[in-house]
Amino acid sequence: MPAQTYGLSTTDIRWDYTQTEVDQSGVDFITINCVGYLREEGQSLSGALLVIPSTIEISPTGPVKSSLELDGANLDTRSTALTGDGRIECRATYKISLSSVINGPDDSGTSGQTSDSDRYDLRVEVEEAPILSHPVAIQFPIKDKNKLKNLLESDIIPNPDYVEGDADSSEFQYAIDIGDNKQGDEVEFDNTDVSVGGVTASPLDYARIIKAGIETYLRPAARWVWNSARTERPDNAELNTVGDVVNPPGAPNIADGRDWLFNGVSDTQEAPEAHVTAREYVLSDRGGALQEIYKDGSGSING
Repeated sequence: MPAQTYGLSTTDIRWDYTQTEVDQSGVDFITINCVGYLREEGQSLSGALLVIPSTIEISPTGPVKSSLELDGANLDTRSTALTGDGRIECRATYKISLSSVINGPDDSGTSGQTSDSDRYDLRVEVEEAPILSHPVAIQFPIKDKNKLKNLLESDIIPNPDYVEGDADSSEFQYAIDIGDNKQGDEVEFDNTDVSVGGVTASPLDYARIIKAGIETYLRPAARWVWNSARTERPDNAELNTVGDVVNPPGAPNIADGRDWLFNGVSDTQEAPEAHVTAREYVLSDRGGALQEIYKDGSGSING
């Protein structure tokens, strides 16, 4: 039941949501500044002062929307003043400790906790990767993958005397003796196409790409960063999950069966009980992190 004082109720204050300010810059507390109005109608300023709630009210008629999850903030300062238009202005400042707004453990695969003061950053860019790690190249026959590796290592080289269109001229040759193959022997790459994710190419295509001096390709890379302020640093249980496949809080659900990998934690202690922590997660390639390498990975080298 709303508190009543001198015929007034806390619900008689009409709070102006547009003037509510939430200050999260403090080390230990979040401060909420609220402004509301009462009809004057002969009421005294002291009477209006006493009707300002001692704790913040999260309700349709309260000064803070429920989405801010600041229920339980205590009154710090309050004041009243006549506006000159038949109303009494009520100002109230509430404070709540930072640790009080932290929710329970999430299911992110870490022991971290989330709150409304957290910030998330998404960065999508490209990064260089070895040419033979391309999803198409991974599906080449093992013989051709080995020869492409030898080409990268210069154990196989382009034939300097190669003549395009000449059936008697080989495009590639061995630079050293490898097994039954002798220096100068011709090397043939399979010209059978492989298609993955809308890209089609053969081992011979990749041999020619390497011949042209291209040894890497640009693949899309997404990074999700969770920034938080807490009274304690991340615990050892969470730190031990760095490198694992996890479900980061708030991260977008990206198609192609990709997985999020916990890439690392950076923690800065700004005061004895104030830690600013950044957690970074990176998105795997299409198909998911390989089960053969990562626990809970959804991808496999066997397709």
